[in-house]
Amino acid sequence: MGLFVNHNPSSIRSGHQLSRIHDRLQQSTARLSSGSRIPSASADAAGLMISEALRAQVASLGQSSRNAYDGVSVAQTAEGSLGEISDILGRLQELSVQAGNDTLSDADRETLQNEAADLISQIDQIARSSDFNGINLLDGSVSSLSIDVGGGADGHGIQIALDSVTSESLGLSGFDLGPGGDRGAALSALSQAADSVGQFRARLGSSENRLNSSIRQVDQQITSLTDAESRIRDADIAHESAQRTQLKIQAQATLAIHAQASLQPKSVLSLLTA
Repeated sequence: MGLFVNHNPSSIRSGHQLSRIHDRLQQSTARLSSGSRIPSASADAAGLMISEALRAQVASLGQSSRNAYDGVSVAQTAEGSLGEISDILGRLQELSVQAGNDTLSDADRETLQNEAADLISQIDQIARSSDFNGINLLDGSVSSLSIDVGGGADGHGIQIALDSVTSESLGLSGFDLGPGGDRGAALSALSQAADSVGQFRARLGSSENRLNSSIRQVDQQITSLTDAESRIRDADIAHESAQRTQLKIQAQATLAIHAQASLQPKSVLSLLTA
């Protein structure tokens, strides 16, 4: 290897190597301090693009899960009110059976009819006051609600079918247990009303089960996508720490070599002055 005065290739090469090691140390420091393998787009442009797409998908799926939970709340709200109406229908049937007893006087039957009328009014009150976020669920004003659980523009919706359970829609408008009432017609109307309410509750239960299934599916997707995004985006602290230690050793070795290379022109001068 020659000795030069005007140029020092060894010093230049070691200086370039030291600069590269310094850049890699800076990247390693940024990754360790931020906890991200991609602290800036320049670190991994393709990885950053994939990571951002996964983050957007996870955010969309998260909203889908919240939508589904809202749907479950709708179904539970409606079903809870229908449970109260079912209890009222049971009491009305009990009163109808009691009204068929010939030991009752007309005054007794009037008392039974008064209680029945109050109960039917309570059915109407429940039907008109059961709402979710201002949406009435049981008066027939809304036939169905679509719950978006797709997590994207092509997302699909789960339908929650609604119905009216007012006394009129249940066929209880002419319900009469008084002295001139038709107990047979009253019992028939109650049977049909109970069937209607029972079918409504069954539809709500089916919708709630579908929504809960969608929640589990979406949550699983979120977990899988988050894991994938983490593998792309998050820094491996153990690996980065080991690499940083290695780079420090390389930097010290290169610095020592660079210092020696810088002394070569002095060696030439010593030869000239010998």
